[in-house]
Amino acid sequence: MNRKIEEVERACGGYFHSEKDREFRYGLLARELMEGRWRRVNWKYRQVAHLLRHLFMERYKKDDF
Repeated sequence: MNRKIEEVERACGGYFHSEKDREFRYGLLARELMEGRWRRVNWKYRQVAHLLRHLFMERYKKDDF
């Protein structure tokens, strides 16, 4: 995950130009992972997947748009 974020930062010239740009690129990264490598849930995390989703949604909810 960190490697992917670093690759995205490098593609932007080393930093994100705005908050909106960062959120957009993180969204693309999340979609890429959910459609590819993370498509099937690892058996270790299957029981806590609902908690992880809740924490993610709580952190990144879009209440200011």
